[in-house]
Amino acid sequence: ISDLMNRNAYLATFEYRPSDSYTSILDLTYSDTHETQQAKGIEFPLYWSSATLASANPVNGFDQSGTYTNVYPVFRNDYNKYTDYQYNVLWRNRFKFADNWTGKFDATYNRAERQDYFLESYSGYGYNGPASSGVVPPATINFNEGSNGELFLSTPQSLTNGIVLTDPQGWGSGANLVQAGFINQPHTEDYLANLKLSAKHYFNNGPISNVSFGVSRTSRRKSFHIQQDFLVLPGASCGVVISSTCTPTQAAPIPASAIESTSTAALGFMGLGPQVLYNPLSLLATGALVQYPTFMSSLPIPPNWTVRETDTDAFLQFDIHTRLSDDVGLRGNFGLQIAHTSQSSTGARLAPGASTGGSATTVLIPQFGGTSYTRYLPSLNLVFTLPHQNDVRVGVARTMIRPRMDQLNDSQVISGNLTQLSGSNPNQGYFSASGGNPKLLPYMATNYNLSLEHYFHGSGTAFKCTSGEKNSGLCQSSTGYVQFAAYYLSLSDYVNPSQAVLTDFAPYKSAYLSAAQQASLGTSLGYSAQPENNGSGHLEGLQIATNIPLGDFTHWLNGFGILASANRNLSALYYPGNSTPVTIDGLSKWVEDYTLYFQHGGFQARVSDSYRSSFLGRVFGISASRIEDYVKGYSEIDAQLSYSFDSGKLNGLTLTASGSNLGNHGFIAYQNGDPRQVVVWERFSRTYQLGFSYDFE
Repeated sequence: ISDLMNRNAYLATFEYRPSDSYTSILDLTYSDTHETQQAKGIEFPLYWSSATLASANPVNGFDQSGTYTNVYPVFRNDYNKYTDYQYNVLWRNRFKFADNWTGKFDATYNRAERQDYFLESYSGYGYNGPASSGVVPPATINFNEGSNGELFLSTPQSLTNGIVLTDPQGWGSGANLVQAGFINQPHTEDYLANLKLSAKHYFNNGPISNVSFGVSRTSRRKSFHIQQDFLVLPGASCGVVISSTCTPTQAAPIPASAIESTSTAALGFMGLGPQVLYNPLSLLATGALVQYPTFMSSLPIPPNWTVRETDTDAFLQFDIHTRLSDDVGLRGNFGLQIAHTSQSSTGARLAPGASTGGSATTVLIPQFGGTSYTRYLPSLNLVFTLPHQNDVRVGVARTMIRPRMDQLNDSQVISGNLTQLSGSNPNQGYFSASGGNPKLLPYMATNYNLSLEHYFHGSGTAFKCTSGEKNSGLCQSSTGYVQFAAYYLSLSDYVNPSQAVLTDFAPYKSAYLSAAQQASLGTSLGYSAQPENNGSGHLEGLQIATNIPLGDFTHWLNGFGILASANRNLSALYYPGNSTPVTIDGLSKWVEDYTLYFQHGGFQARVSDSYRSSFLGRVFGISASRIEDYVKGYSEIDAQLSYSFDSGKLNGLTLTASGSNLGNHGFIAYQNGDPRQVVVWERFSRTYQLGFSYDFE
């Protein structure tokens, strides 16, 4: 993979302060990103193909090495690009009134737009090798998986001689085409606007230090559209569609003008010799490949949708700052947020009998759905200040997260099975469907938090975070710090991404069935697979964190210190019908961070090690869809040096040098909970940066 990215970003800030009572700030930001990527490789269909496992070396039920015969490889010369644009406007207004009153008025507008272009180009030894009865020569593949999950392959066959543009596996036969490639072009637009008005009143006496209240209004609109095309070979007078009277062009030589190399071992890192490399864009430009429109080729439901969301939130919060006794202080807050959401979605379903492939326009029937809801979200956060620099924090809150907008889309596919027409059991009835759910409600959680903290002052110098450091609670103080924390979240209304919901398809009988078939219909009930709020579970964890200036123990180590934290998380989600719980995606069981630092004068140095254990993550699947697979845990080592001038002509100048991923760890995703079943293996290399900043103040 060869990748080139260009990103431009612009920021402008205007501040107006006519008096001490009013300040207005306008922030404008814009960024655009353009990325192109060439991907060269070979796809070796093994299990899901005509390939034969001739020999293997199984280890605990998994073939670590072996040989496949009767393999028909698909040579890939792909080209990907994407562009995105982001616009952000933030207008902040701050007011000071008499009698301890302040006010805020904020207005924001954000827009993001992204266009992707994924082009796949196929070549091989000949058309539809598995069905060629030996006319297309097969290959032999030797494989061996390394201890780190990397795959090594070898083959005695040439990867450059006899390669032609074709459909090596006959993938396009289901659409009656010779599929020599494919194009996916997803396009996303996202708009978000917000108005927020709030006020705060300060009290001179009493346990309540201030009260704040306000209201906000947010409007969001997100749309998704995808265009798909097969790439086929021109040249046959009868056209490109396979039929009883037409045999389209099945193979064509690679034009010499498109060939980039026949001697580059693009996959040499995994043991394969040179392969033919060519420019797929040149094939399109010269007409060696032509586009043939399709729809829903690799997607379960019509992909074009728009989701709109309007949120009205009101809040009331009281801040506490008082003393319970001479030795015990109390600070914190309590309050209530009321969140009301009105959401709607426009999508589509296929018309009965509509075709989803070919150049003919697919007939879609628009659909519209939505719902509204109100949630009450109380919260309580208290900090008890105890003698000897000890704090106890207690928190209880009700929180919510709105569902993913793609799950809210009102697109649907309704299917019918004539062999089950007379069945009266909905599980085996004629109708079934799959789609999104515009009536999804937010995830809900009740959070309980407890933290015990001890601060200490000594002769050592604690770590002082700069604006470029990670935003950690340990960076808020220049004193030593030790924290023990526990938390528990009770989860409800958790979104099950695919739940079978009993549905009455009676409104669709006349559209899908003739009068005679309706008379024979056993039941109009069936099941629809869609997201539902029927999951529940819990998340619990323990954390220990510390900031230790080593100079507190001996002056020989003054300036040195250790930042460290360790989190242990456990989670369980339960869905109806599944007695075995699953973990929350994106959550590792262990997350640990360790930093050794040194500071003296304007000089600062640190080295950090961040570790997280394996977790369930989302990776890209077919047609830019998101799928869940396990991501292997990793440890990332970073380091930074900096020096700040605080006097002389260079006062305000800071020089920095940093390195990321110094251990050169990679990204590995695997399936079925078995780290040996690797589906993604990537290495990103180390990154080094030099920079400077200057403070004019």
